[in-house]
Amino acid sequence: MASAAFRQFQYSLLAKRVDLWAVVAVGAAGAVTLKQWSYTTGGAAGSYGNAQTSPADAFSPIGTQGIKSVTKEATAGQWTWVFQNSYQRLLGVDVTCMVATTGISAAPDIGVISTTPAVASNPGTFVTALSLNGVAANPASGELLVVHFTLDDSDTP
Repeated sequence: MASAAFRQFQYSLLAKRVDLWAVVAVGAAGAVTLKQWSYTTGGAAGSYGNAQTSPADAFSPIGTQGIKSVTKEATAGQWTWVFQNSYQRLLGVDVTCMVATTGISAAPDIGVISTTPAVASNPGTFVTALSLNGVAANPASGELLVVHFTLDDSDTP
């Protein structure tokens, strides 16, 4: 399954629980851009830049920290996710919306459009749906969404 260098210890009853986080910037007409955190030294704060969309060299993955890409679909609120690796199963998806002004995001809820998402395919791929009060919605332009994926990567109990 996943071949990334994951941290060894997590307090979990699952043998190989994996947590991935993606940060997505929403632009005009709901366009999405996968972001990557740029660490700095000397106590200065880091910042988000765009994740790689093509490899810089043979050793550089496309995307960031386990997420290869995210694509906005034609249907309101639907995004297709592609992981850099495959996993046994998807355990959960959570979203935190960051807005620059006061108020609430236009799409604070997230769900998965499948009872068996294809995370075991290589690479794992599935579609999420964003909504507000159960109605499909695109986040507003300028929002950042932090999406947390919890996965199981063990092939034994």
